[in-house]
Amino acid sequence: PAKAQLLGLDLRDMGKAQSAVTQLEAIAAEDPFQADAQNLLTQWKLERATDLLRSDKKAAAEMFEAARRHGRNVLAGDPDNIAAYLNIAITYYREGLYDQAGLVAENALIEHKDAAQLYNVLGLVHMSRDNLRLATEAFTSALTADPDNDDARLNLAAIELGYGSFDSALKRFDEGLQSRPNDPDVLLSRAVTLRGLNRFDEAEKGYLAALAARPGWIEPEYN
Repeated sequence: PAKAQLLGLDLRDMGKAQSAVTQLEAIAAEDPFQADAQNLLTQWKLERATDLLRSDKKAAAEMFEAARRHGRNVLAGDPDNIAAYLNIAITYYREGLYDQAGLVAENALIEHKDAAQLYNVLGLVHMSRDNLRLATEAFTSALTADPDNDDARLNLAAIELGYGSFDSALKRFDEGLQSRPNDPDVLLSRAVTLRGLNRFDEAEKGYLAALAARPGWIEPEYN
């Protein structure tokens, strides 16, 4: 486990990443139930599959399935491994297989009712189906389980923004900025909310901040 976690740090360094993947696969081959290595390989292949979606859908589908195999190996040895359930659900969601993503999340939540990130994925699935009521319930459940879950907080804020609940959305975006002060997406969404409140000078400053955080971005320029 310790070696796997150290290799996980190397995955963030493109100069060391491929060597780290090779060593993680060696650990997984020696012990197919080694959760740390398998989960890290799932996440690595999930990101590669997401990148491939733009250029080669067949290769992406194969990489998504390879990522899920690693997750299933974890669950074969540790049926209570929340990270594995989450990784598998996300692979299905990223691939656009929303029914499967929802099924994995719902089944895992039966036994793990405090798994905030699984509620968040379930909320994203409901949003993909345009069921904003169930999405709101899922994101709210995520925040109940983990009040510091910024993913769920910002997703809920986006729904409120869409409904025109600007005051509530602004409060959530402000909370999100406390932990993500330079996140361009949060800065942009907050600025849109300020515009909805007719606080135009503050909105303009927000758009400029988003543009500074992501130079050349079209959305702040448009707004």
